Amino acid sequence: QKCVDCKLCLLACPKTSFSLKEIEEKFGVDKPIGQYKRICLAQATDPAIRNVCQDGGAVTALLTYALQHGEIHGAIVSKIAEPWKPIPTIVENYQELLMAAGTRYTLSPSFNALKPYDSIVDDISKKIKISEDWIKLALVGTPCQILAFRKMQTISSNLTSQMIPANLISLTIGLFCMENFDFKCLIETKIRNQCNIDPRNVKKLNIKKGNLLIYLKDGSKVEIPLKEIRDCARENCHRCTDFTANFADISVGGVEAPDGWSTVIIRTDVGEKIYNAALKEGLIVEKVLEKENIDKIAALSQRKKERALKHAK
Repeated sequence: QKCVDCKLCLLACPKTSFSLKEIEEKFGVDKPIGQYKRICLAQATDPAIRNVCQDGGAVTALLTYALQHGEIHGAIVSKIAEPWKPIPTIVENYQELLMAAGTRYTLSPSFNALKPYDSIVDDISKKIKISEDWIKLALVGTPCQILAFRKMQTISSNLTSQMIPANLISLTIGLFCMENFDFKCLIETKIRNQCNIDPRNVKKLNIKKGNLLIYLKDGSKVEIPLKEIRDCARENCHRCTDFTANFADISVGGVEAPDGWSTVIIRTDVGEKIYNAALKEGLIVEKVLEKENIDKIAALSQRKKERALKHAK
């Protein structure tokens, strides 16, 4: 009942058409995986990162570089509050990055990390002794979250202002995402009840080759076919056309990457600057991703788009 009918929620929502055409043209989403400068495989060189990372640790390594060199003052990520339940948070140093590494596969409303906005901004400003206008954060998110950010950036009719909290974000890292899952359904119903696995004993979750991989702390591994957890997927995900986070500065995922490596899509000048600097600094190493692997990523992206169009109909 506090709504004043300003329509800002509709303008920023990734599932409405407002500003979408302009953003799609800017980021070249006519291609299945969007526009990009190059695609490669990357791996963090830090053993501590590789010990806790999802695939190659590229996201954590890139954020480490950005934090250590003042390119950002913090990063919006998710951390685990209770066994495998993610909550959005802002990390500000290397140790916090390590604690937040990895993928959860369940919902984390990232922008809530900046609520209440005024007190959080005031806290950041006091810590680093700069004004709100100089704060620079990175956002790590799913394709829909990255799109919401881009819409916030272009919300003004003259494109001279941004919707809060987009004004604080200077770097976006998008995560490959086919679909996201409900926490209670995936963790409680499927893993705890049906697989009889205590979530506290789970070290890592991953999705590879049509299976959910559950790595346990005792070194064992359990595999669940994705078709058995489809009922846990968010219905809205079936209407999403973006697999590779087309609107991010850098997109990262494990698809078509060998074990221990990340597939990285460098899309913008901002992303290229950070990636090349981290590479030069030695925080990551890279190798070529063959064209046939890129084609498979494009095919998977096209499949998600076609699925979304089918559901829309």
